[in-house]
Amino acid sequence: MIQVQKPVFIDYLYLVILSAIWGSAFVAIEYALNGFPPFLIGFGRIFISALFLYIIVKYQGLLFPKDKNTWILLFIIGALNNAIPFVLIPWGQQFISASTASVMLAMGPFLALVLSHYITNDEKFTFLKLLSVFLGFAGVFILFGQDFFTGDENSIYGKIALLLAVCGYISSGFLIRKITNLPTVVTSASMFITASILMIPYLFIFDFSSY
Repeated sequence: MIQVQKPVFIDYLYLVILSAIWGSAFVAIEYALNGFPPFLIGFGRIFISALFLYIIVKYQGLLFPKDKNTWILLFIIGALNNAIPFVLIPWGQQFISASTASVMLAMGPFLALVLSHYITNDEKFTFLKLLSVFLGFAGVFILFGQDFFTGDENSIYGKIALLLAVCGYISSGFLIRKITNLPTVVTSASMFITASILMIPYLFIFDFSSY
């Protein structure tokens, strides 16, 4: 498993830009829910991304993996990192606001810190990491506490859906480290393609006409 490199300034800049793009997705999902069911929102995001990334891979002259074991792993990652979370997030946002959804998904790094300490050799706890984990979990307990006091079951279900999506992201993150030999764009394209393949059968199973 590849060792994680120490971040530099440009990495933090990229992270800020990515956070802005990532955060705006929750607002877009909130608007999309006015006209589309959660599954179609998730599938649409995944399928469009798969097409876009496939074109980039071909344009750059890169190759997709050919061995069966890598594709099996990519199907698992595609399910955990794309198919399941991309449906759980809009489903959960039916009951909670976009801002609350973004806060719940922000739990991912805190959970990843805890698991990384035991699973990896290069992501051990430090005092600041422990403090951030404590504050992160405290915030989630406060959010859930409000629902328990008000008896808002739907809000609880929505937040649980977001936490399950987080678990999918974290699990896939550890699996992705096993295929770091692939170019990043190939890995991303493969994940979205496999997720699309996994979701296509459900388009013929679910009835979306009543939405």
